[in-house]
Amino acid sequence: MEQIKTFGDNLSSVRSAKNITREELATAVGIELDKLILMEEKKLYPTMKILSKFVDVLKTDVGELIKGDQMYEELKELALKYDLANLLSGLEKLGLEAERASE
Repeated sequence: MEQIKTFGDNLSSVRSAKNITREELATAVGIELDKLILMEEKKLYPTMKILSKFVDVLKTDVGELIKGDQMYEELKELALKYDLANLLSGLEKLGLEAERASE
């Protein structure tokens, strides 16, 4: 049976593949080392802001960090349920129209 990967597993794998130490990553992201360790040990999830910093520092995408994790499955389910791609597209159009109307 295949082991289910989690955010912590993915973070550790990506970090190791890029030859970045825990200390280096924690410093680059701006968090305490003990928080990074807790994340890799599956005891703590990052905020969206910290997740974004991991993506930037590790030069990866958010899917690579959360694939297989329950968080990923929940986001995927929400996206399918609410067709978020269309929702986002609609919001962007509304934003453009609102900007044009205010000019």
